[in-house]
Amino acid sequence: MAAYLERGCQFVIVARKTAPLLALLREAEWKLSPKTDADAQCEFTYQPDGWEKAFRFVALRY
Repeated sequence: MAAYLERGCQFVIVARKTAPLLALLREAEWKLSPKTDADAQCEFTYQPDGWEKAFRFVALRY
């Protein structure tokens, strides 16, 4: 993460389903996802352990 941030990169990563992340996914407001083939999508800010700041997370439900 530090290398991406230092260079000003935009990035997409796949997140492991940790207990804190799963809790946020259960509480999230899921909406239709018309621009994807997913059944629903949600968006929230999350700071995983060890990361220096929070980031925008987008999840798709199939």
